[in-house]
Amino acid sequence: MFVTSYCQHCGGGIEFDAENFAEENSLVQCPHCGFQTRISLPSPGVLPSAVGFSSTGAERSAGEEKPNVARYFRLLRKAAALGDTQSMANLGVGLLSGNEYPRNPKDGAMWLCRAAERGDATAQNNLGCCYETGDGVLQDYGQAGKWYRNAADQGNADGLYHLGGLYYRGFGLPKDARLALDSWLKAAEQWHLAAQNNVSLLYSEGLHVTQDFVEAYKWMALAAERGFPGALSDSTELAARMKAAELVDARRRVESFKLVFNERVAPSGFESMVCFLAAAGDLEAQFLLRGFEVNSVRQPIPSDVRREVWRRDEGKCVKCGSRIRLEYDHIIPVSKGGGNTARNIELLCESCNRAKSASIQ
Repeated sequence: MFVTSYCQHCGGGIEFDAENFAEENSLVQCPHCGFQTRISLPSPGVLPSAVGFSSTGAERSAGEEKPNVARYFRLLRKAAALGDTQSMANLGVGLLSGNEYPRNPKDGAMWLCRAAERGDATAQNNLGCCYETGDGVLQDYGQAGKWYRNAADQGNADGLYHLGGLYYRGFGLPKDARLALDSWLKAAEQWHLAAQNNVSLLYSEGLHVTQDFVEAYKWMALAAERGFPGALSDSTELAARMKAAELVDARRRVESFKLVFNERVAPSGFESMVCFLAAAGDLEAQFLLRGFEVNSVRQPIPSDVRREVWRRDEGKCVKCGSRIRLEYDHIIPVSKGGGNTARNIELLCESCNRAKSASIQ
């Protein structure tokens, strides 16, 4: 029987014969990225925790010019050596992934460890990945569980997802499906797609939880909306098994979840690093800082403001009156100085919001 495991580097699926699987021969070359990776037998029906490094803030926002790789790597090492925690975390991931500069797993894990010990939740999750896969350190599920839990305790979605995977499989932690479900639910509530998939499967099949097609559809539909592989067909199959009233309730829960979910927009890792070095007196960073305007952190809209706007606009788009796919829109954009006040926020449906230009009208 052929099953699929997932590359620890690129996340690509690797098919292998489960009947001839041997733990001591589990190291293979990934056909997608070419790196050596470990394969493992998945838990039936549930997506295994596809171990991969999560975002450290080094990614660039849409439209941002890609910094010179050599310069970025030089500044990153400099900032990490001076004690910038985020730069330590970014450098660790860069050295482990080897996407833009030479791969050095041992040094990568070392920098992740330094950032993790300083309390960086993303670094804690990524260090847990290293221990789970044996990348840059000796494989140790107990240590993996420790760092995943530290990240999860700070609400890190990837840490919660990976911690749930260890609980579900009983690797380094007592096998406990209820604790796995609890971790996956917390990650799913942060729109972690793989966690939403797992929660949906448990609810749809009644595994370790009372069977609930409404909740199963809700989580799978949310994952499908952001393109999680197979989620669209799975949600369609679920819909065919549900009563009309259940489907209406499930779709209402989907829209309700989307309404309260709020994503924070943080400054890019490159800008944060340059700011740190400039403040430390680095002349090159000070020169670069004069060349671009540092983005500020967009603060979430306070819940009392969201409620006031919803009540004032009667729960519908102020442009077309639609009551579906509603979004909170800043009348004066944040980039233009607009604030999170009820006077500056209105309800728009997705279509009207996309049609609106970024200019002040």
